[in-house]
Amino acid sequence: MVTTHKRTMLSLVQRIVVMRDGAVVMDGPVDGVVSGNQVKAPPRAPANETGAAHGG
Repeated sequence: MVTTHKRTMLSLVQRIVVMRDGAVVMDGPVDGVVSGNQVKAPPRAPANETGAAHGG
């Protein structure tokens, strides 16, 4: 796993996860995400609903 904001690092990975405000907004192969054919991330439950399941 690599965490970066540098596009030059994309050659090191096969998949990109793009986050905005702590939420996954794009997830998919490098070519798909970069070219605009973005793979949508699966829907996530709001943080206030998952907190209780993880001890609070």
